[in-house]
Amino acid sequence: VMVTADAVRAAVFLGLALVWALGTLRMEHLYAAALVAGVTSVFFDVSAQTVLPSLVAKEKVVSGNAWMMGVESAATVAGPVIAGALAIVAAPVGFWLAGGAFVVSAVCLLGVRVRMPRAPGRGVYADVAEGVR
Repeated sequence: VMVTADAVRAAVFLGLALVWALGTLRMEHLYAAALVAGVTSVFFDVSAQTVLPSLVAKEKVVSGNAWMMGVESAATVAGPVIAGALAIVAAPVGFWLAGGAFVVSAVCLLGVRVRMPRAPGRGVYADVAEGVR
């Protein structure tokens, strides 16, 4: 789920950079990109919280969660500041950097091997449907 979310977000931001380079970027593109990136971010964040206990020792879960939340908080504060500065200098650079960062993240996540316990016969769609219900 995390790799897929990163791949989708990379495609969204690299797509925005391409549309900008072609000179056809419109507000509708930005709205759609914000929607898709937001939805995939929810899946990514929930998956990260879920997989953390499988990656660290039981006694390190609290500190691992604290580090993860700290990094997320720092990104929430610094991200808009950096994006604003990039928008002033060269708007599409931010799209290229974000897309590239998601590609790097997806590639790094491909190297993480963890076995998550699953309910028999269920998949992510069944889990999402249950959550919606």
